[in-house]
Amino acid sequence: MNKCIYCGKDKTEIKFSREHVIPELLGVFDNNITLRDCVCSNCNTGVFGPLETRFKEDTHEGIMYQRFNLSNSYQIRIRNKKYKISTKLGFDEPLFNEMFPFFKINNGKPEITPIPQIKIKGYAGNGYLILLIDNIKKLPRGRTKFKALKNLLKGRKSVDVSIFTYGDNGTDMHELNEAIELVRELGIPYKPGTQKSLPPSDPSEIKKIVEINVEGQIDSDTVRVLAKIAFNHFAYCAIDSGNESILHHPNFSKIKSYILGNLELPLKDVVIEQPSSQGAIADEKERNIRLIGHMIIFDHWNGKIISKISLLGSFVYTICLGSIPDELKKVDFGNGHMFDPVNRKIIGLTKNEERRGNKEKLSFSLFNGY
Repeated sequence: MNKCIYCGKDKTEIKFSREHVIPELLGVFDNNITLRDCVCSNCNTGVFGPLETRFKEDTHEGIMYQRFNLSNSYQIRIRNKKYKISTKLGFDEPLFNEMFPFFKINNGKPEITPIPQIKIKGYAGNGYLILLIDNIKKLPRGRTKFKALKNLLKGRKSVDVSIFTYGDNGTDMHELNEAIELVRELGIPYKPGTQKSLPPSDPSEIKKIVEINVEGQIDSDTVRVLAKIAFNHFAYCAIDSGNESILHHPNFSKIKSYILGNLELPLKDVVIEQPSSQGAIADEKERNIRLIGHMIIFDHWNGKIISKISLLGSFVYTICLGSIPDELKKVDFGNGHMFDPVNRKIIGLTKNEERRGNKEKLSFSLFNGY
């Protein structure tokens, strides 16, 4: 590609870089697919970088992914501006409801799991950081990540810190003392305050009801990232099938300008159907389940190219990419894939009954008859 598929700048004007079809903040895959020499560094780093950071830290889908922490990160960042979360984890002591609720996959289903953590208020104003104690311990002192975290925590006070650790019983203070020293090592002059502990109990006595309450709404940061993923997937399929010239067709100029933030559009012009909690693919609908993966499907509908996209089994969005060009009006137009961040796999999808269940590899061609 001689021109950036988003802004149209020529390679003689600016450097180009790799663009992941699925942002790395949503998972790393064994056979990850990237757009090489297609997206300029200005769009990738200057526009998409800050956009994806806001998406990760302040949207439903971004925070949902952080709850799984599939990348085994040492920190979780929550801005707590557009999207707010509160929890009731079933403990009688209200203090423990302040813990950040992490998920793990058990028999294909998500369940809440407690993880030792340090919660520090004041990030991005009213937000907070969650530091995973076991992962922070492994960071080499004096190296970039530990220094950057220490710098991020400058000015934090003891009152901003809450520590949640786990011992064999209420009198086991070893883990707590280690966490306190870790906070101090990060530059916070921590002084222990009120301490609460839960007595050992029969697991059957622990309350089973877990409530996660959220406040927020779909906004342009969410939709712009979803639209970018959808167009990236479409672009990869176009390039893979030798139709890369279609990516500069004027029919896609509006959605690309919107993704770049150069054009404001009513959300209903981009998300053309009400987001649904019903599955995006046949297996989900037939079995009345949601799969823990990112579903991306594109097809043509009412003269438009649309993408059905769902992240981690959350809402299914119908994104309009633009009017379908004449050269793509073919019977077998369309494609779909599931990106499984748990098993790090990319799986082809099909709506053709004759192809379902077989071992045929579904490619990324535009004309896949999925």
